[in-house]
Amino acid sequence: PTTSPPITSKPAFYGINLHPVWMTTAEQDKAYTYVVDGGIQTVRMDVPWDVIEQVKGTYRADYLGRIDYAVDQLTKKGVKPL
Repeated sequence: PTTSPPITSKPAFYGINLHPVWMTTAEQDKAYTYVVDGGIQTVRMDVPWDVIEQVKGTYRADYLGRIDYAVDQLTKKGVKPL
């Protein structure tokens, strides 16, 4: 009988999209626990510029802070933010 060649495929790579601008830090923390527990390696984040800069040259620090928090927390957990 013939034998099958060994499987040489790469391990699965998983990523998701999250919307941290609309999440409190507590909601983000809960979501990131699920991300890590689920084996997710990459998180793409949307940045709705029309929300960040509602008036030209004026930026919403609260929303920018949520994005900063997301990047910091994901990086600390070994997840690559995009």
